[in-house]
Amino acid sequence: MVAKRVLLTSVFIFFCAGAATAADLPRQVPIVKAPVMVASPWFLDAGIGAGFERVDTLHFVNPLGIPFTSNPTSGNEILLNNIKRTDTSLTGTAGLGYFLNSNWYVKGEYRYFGRYKSSGFATFGGVAFLQEMKSTIHGALFDVGYVHDIAPQLYLDASVGIGAAFINSTGTQGANINFGGFFPSRSQVNFVAGGALGLGWRLTASTALTVTGSYHYIGNVSTGVHPGSAIQNAGEQLFVRDMGIGSVVVGVRQRF
Repeated sequence: MVAKRVLLTSVFIFFCAGAATAADLPRQVPIVKAPVMVASPWFLDAGIGAGFERVDTLHFVNPLGIPFTSNPTSGNEILLNNIKRTDTSLTGTAGLGYFLNSNWYVKGEYRYFGRYKSSGFATFGGVAFLQEMKSTIHGALFDVGYVHDIAPQLYLDASVGIGAAFINSTGTQGANINFGGFFPSRSQVNFVAGGALGLGWRLTASTALTVTGSYHYIGNVSTGVHPGSAIQNAGEQLFVRDMGIGSVVVGVRQRF
């Protein structure tokens, strides 16, 4: 009987000690995992920079003026002297895009290619007349691009695009001597194609700074044909062939 009481007392003390020890242990705090931030596939691009235009040459169509010029001629054209084939302009772009996966994307883009001038001189009666053509160009393009990560924050962005260039061209004649001649305005739509290569730096998972170089082929561009006046011949026109525009743009890409 005494042994039984001793055994029961020992068991009671053991369980009381275990309960006290368990009560003294710190409670485990549940671990709450931070939500994983996944960037949206949609993004906006916007940028501003400099455009660089180049054309093959400036052509001056003037069939009735050919007998009176000292410039070389070819067919209906008077070949101009001192031709300015290149020009620079402010340019800008804005686009809405969608990432198909972590690398490939598609984008619709509006691009202000810029306003450019080409010029040359034609001489009549010993007087050089400046012929100057000015073109303002906007574009709507569809791009396909690929992003390659160089480092966690730095990436390479390559794209190609096709679309339409909306061009308005006009011109002046003899502005250097206050002659007052002009070439009528003409609006045209050209097929445009080009490519771009740039670098991006991720500031956050959603925002990146970009620097992009691009080249787009615009094609042939012309003014309207002059109907004739007291100081100009009917049929006079200015045009350029193979206009191409390169650009360097600094911008931002925002995923949303």
